[in-house]
Amino acid sequence: MERFSRVVWLAICCVVAVGCGNQATPAGNPTSDQVREESPSPSEVESALDGVWVARFTCQDVVDALKRVNAEQHAPTAMMSLEPGPPPPKSDPCRGAPANFERTVTFQGNHLVGYTEAEGVGLDVIVRLTDGGFVIPGDPGDPDYEFRYTIDGDRLTVQTVHQNEWGFHAAWEMAPFVRES
Repeated sequence: MERFSRVVWLAICCVVAVGCGNQATPAGNPTSDQVREESPSPSEVESALDGVWVARFTCQDVVDALKRVNAEQHAPTAMMSLEPGPPPPKSDPCRGAPANFERTVTFQGNHLVGYTEAEGVGLDVIVRLTDGGFVIPGDPGDPDYEFRYTIDGDRLTVQTVHQNEWGFHAAWEMAPFVRES
């Protein structure tokens, strides 16, 4: 369940991890432990991403993000990850949903923490920063999760790269993040 929550968080803002597969790591994809060992500590890295970013969104924003990747059938599951309780009907995934949701991510160098008031901390990882992007290491045997971003003033827009898990799209692409500090 914890792994499901992490993937729904990443993918709903975040994450649906599927199967562990074998424990072999594809060439060129370091394991999470290797990334942690090779990555500088957060105090050694500065990034344009540094700060607290908040995304405020509605159920319909999540549904729209899923529609963009032809995954709207997962909207009820996405809503259950945002608002615990009985599943909403497939025909109306926003029925009974709160008017607004909020997700917060904090970047400090190469350290990323993501949380919601309802879930608490759902993501706490060391990321690999790239030119205009960041990579969240996958679990052993799983691929890494790559993201591109743009910053326009105090607005952070994140786009997933090559993710097949619908949760990543819903989690990161449902609304822009606004810098709070």
